[in-house]
Amino acid sequence: MTATTAQQQLVLVADRVDACYAKTGDVRKCTDAAALGDLGEAKLGAGTGVVDLDATQPTRYQVTMKVDDRTSFAILVQPVGARKRVCSPEGAGGCPKGGAW
Repeated sequence: MTATTAQQQLVLVADRVDACYAKTGDVRKCTDAAALGDLGEAKLGAGTGVVDLDATQPTRYQVTMKVDDRTSFAILVQPVGARKRVCSPEGAGGCPKGGAW
């Protein structure tokens, strides 16, 4: 899994969550593949190489993907529509210095 692939999959899932939210008004109803529709290569779950979707509030969620044991990328959405893209460790594994992508 490359950093670019992880980033693309995170954006795809975030776009699907936002579209689902537009219909439901609550991102907690948008946390499984059935609600999100075709995710292409992206898979939901926990662990390396899959998108971890955490939605505990109606208008806030986070998608995270571990590329390997050390590197991870995430999109924090608080509230829906306001995205912050972060990664770690900064300056390694495709994560730019500053920890934002």
